[in-house]
Amino acid sequence: MNSIETLVQNIHKSNCDTNCKIVMAITGGGFSSFNYLMSQPGASNTVLEIICPYMREAVDEFTKIEIKSYTSKETTDQMAYIALNRAKELTVMSKTNLNDLGLINKCIGIGVTSALRSSTWKRGGHRCYITILTSNIKHCFYLNLFKGTEESPYRSRNEEDIVCGTLIIQAIALSLGILDMKDIVIDKNDTFTHDIEILEDPLDALIKNESVKSILYLPNGEMLTNVPIHKLKNKVHMVPGSFNPLHSGHTLLLEQCCNYDTEQGCSNGIEKGSNGVYELCISNVDKDTLDKTEILKRLEQFKSSNKYPVILTNTPTFSQKAELFPGLDYSIGIDTALRLVDPYYSHNDEELMIKNILKMIFNGTKFYVGSRIYEICKLPERYKINVDKTELLSLSLISEYLHPLIKDGFKEIADNSMKDISSSLIRKS
Repeated sequence: MNSIETLVQNIHKSNCDTNCKIVMAITGGGFSSFNYLMSQPGASNTVLEIICPYMREAVDEFTKIEIKSYTSKETTDQMAYIALNRAKELTVMSKTNLNDLGLINKCIGIGVTSALRSSTWKRGGHRCYITILTSNIKHCFYLNLFKGTEESPYRSRNEEDIVCGTLIIQAIALSLGILDMKDIVIDKNDTFTHDIEILEDPLDALIKNESVKSILYLPNGEMLTNVPIHKLKNKVHMVPGSFNPLHSGHTLLLEQCCNYDTEQGCSNGIEKGSNGVYELCISNVDKDTLDKTEILKRLEQFKSSNKYPVILTNTPTFSQKAELFPGLDYSIGIDTALRLVDPYYSHNDEELMIKNILKMIFNGTKFYVGSRIYEICKLPERYKINVDKTELLSLSLISEYLHPLIKDGFKEIADNSMKDISSSLIRKS
């Protein structure tokens, strides 16, 4: 078997070539793995962050789940899930362009929970759980340590920690393909298991709205799960829509929003339009959730574009989008803007509507609003707007619907090229 030092060197060298990066969240034991990883040159090729919530309240705060056992597969899985998302977050924070985020699929989240020898004799077993999680596969390791008797303990606390720390390094090497299962040697008195789980298809998981909250679909066809696009160095501008079908009005809305920010000198040198993203929400407050076939059909429309990615979400309301991606700018049509400021869509609670929009504005959000021909908007009859059906409905004409507290968060798009474009009209024709 390779020495632990050589194994760590091989991990760092491999990750230099493959760009795999890890975040580890660990509690209870196995802390010797920190020293193994960080004491060898090249640790920056491998480690993004190591997190150590130790007291129970710290683990509770970190996992944000109801914990039945602090040393268990369930707790370890959750810690690995959070660690993976943190690795993705740190990766996004280092980039300026959404199309450069393919490295997200190289991220690895590691969760470790252990119950080892303490100052008093434990009735329960001494054990260690390790979960190594990527975007498509999960490795689960379990080590049950032989503890001996109270009168004659088999190992000291430090010795148990070294055993667990060594296994953590071997587990990392195994998941990276550097080590084979036959090379993992366990003390004959200990018991060890290793399971591999292929994760559910991301689209199926998104439809269920469970572990996958968003999918970033890049122009090259890559699908990246749970990408915190709001953490990008430069501003991100989003055009939400059903894209049934995608048309030039959508593209113009996105370009106008991006270019406005560039012209105002707010883009930190970003290339015009490079941080635009379409958002296809698979659920709707008034309609059924899109099925997988329909989602793929709508994504197919974007393959001809090599500029803007699409993000799939399950967030039909803007307040839900803001919870997932705080601080994004939105480019929307005037009809969407009217619905956004309509208390009807906030449980007929105007105060709630204002609070939701104010929170978004305080986080840095602006709404860029494109004008449209009034009859194309198909607004509910409750809107009493004195405009002929063939006239242009612009932001200035709906000022009475904008509360003074939120008015500054809305900017009118000067270009009216999309004024008479409608997905429903295109479908009819």
